[in-house]
Amino acid sequence: FSHESAALLSGLPIIGTWPDRAQVSAPPESGRRTRHELQWHDAQLADFDIGEEGGFKVTAPIRTLVDLLASRSFASGVVTLDHALRNVEHYGVTKQELRAVVEERRPFRNVRKVDAVVDFATGLADSVLESLSLVCFRDLGFPRPQQQREYRGLVNGKQYWADFYWKEFDVI
Repeated sequence: FSHESAALLSGLPIIGTWPDRAQVSAPPESGRRTRHELQWHDAQLADFDIGEEGGFKVTAPIRTLVDLLASRSFASGVVTLDHALRNVEHYGVTKQELRAVVEERRPFRNVRKVDAVVDFATGLADSVLESLSLVCFRDLGFPRPQQQREYRGLVNGKQYWADFYWKEFDVI
């Protein structure tokens, strides 16, 4: 399984509709064609591109991320990548490793969008909605806020976190 099907099995969120067919990848020379229940993608997969989730063969997280960033919207890519970066211990993907894989595969369709998502995502968002909010702020022309800023209570010293802080406006 690859693309959205690998994301589903791996627990990676996406934004937008899920495909109505299972997504799978195989080399072009395999001669496989899309049928009613399967959407085939032509892909040369090395051994390190293949993993396992729940007893199913899936594309490895880093391969799944590149495929999704290239094929889905910018917002969906940011949500997916933020989640993976925030959960690096589970997915094993860092920004540096992702950049290296993108560089290795270059050129490919939508590589500039992939670069833009990798540049934009931080892994600091605590939720899908925080990632989407950052994309909306960008689309509306707001400056990028500081994420997850820590504050201490004046009386009890209790720790608080603000999802977004704009220093230039002193606004949480």
